[in-house]
Parts: sequence; C-alpha cells; structure tokens
Amino acid sequence: MTITEPLLPPERAARVRASAEHLDFEDPALFRDTFARLYAVHPELDQLLPNSEGGQQLKYAAMMEVILATLDPPEEQELELPGLGQMHVLFGAEPDYYAWLSEAVIAGIAAKLGDLWTSELEADWAELLSGVSAKMIAGAEALEADL
Repeated sequence: MTITEPLLPPERAARVRASAEHLDFEDPALFRDTFARLYAVHPELDQLLPNSEGGQQLKYAAMMEVILATLDPPEEQELELPGLGQMHVLFGAEPDYYAWLSEAVIAGIAAKLGDLWTSELEADWAELLSGVSAKMIAGAEALEADL
C-alpha cells in the first residue's frame, strides 16, 4: 500500500516545508532534545529506543525525511509507510509509542524554531505526524493479523 493523496492540504504542507527549512534533522542536539523529552515522560522507552548518536540518530533523520516526503504529490511518492510500520512492530513498537514520539518531535521542533513556531504550525505538524502514524500502525496491524 502506498500513499494515494497528500497527508496535508497544499497551504498547510507549505507551512510545514517552510518550517523544516530551518531544521537540520541530522543535528545531534535536535535528536538529543527530542529523545530527552520523550524519555522524561516515558522512561520505559529508553530500552526500546536507545538515545545514541549513532545509528538511532541516523534513523531519526531518515524518518523525518520520509515524513516530509509525504507532503509531495502522490505521483511522486513511493513510500511504504505500512511497511515501515511492520518493521517497527518487529522492533517492539506499540501503537501508543507513535503518539508519544510525535509529541516529543513536535516539542523539539517548537523549541528549535522558537519565535517562528505558531499554533498553526503545531496543528500542521500534529496532523502530519498523526497521518504518518496511522498508516504505519495500519501496516503493523496487518502484519500482526497475518502472524
């Protein structure tokens, strides 16, 4: 299953893209801040998602690129979000984890953007991450149904 329509309308997608231009998802400080926020609220995830600046940081940056790519028109998308969800369930990801991580990502982005952050951007990023999460969770559920 691939994405058949953009996860955000054009105006909202443009705001997310513009905000992302101010972010470097490969920045170790952004990675550390995001995961510190996650572990502060959900310390049980520390063992599942180790806060390392090696492979996990690169996976985070790559996933953020995938998330931003969902803003492109469907004909330009060859994303397999359900497949990514299946991969994550094999690593022990539970459906609640997506919302928890999304909250930490949004808080990390908000902190990094500072005065550029608005309530509109917060709603845009939240809807985008929710849509990505829903497609990944659907993939995970399909895998679990097949097991």
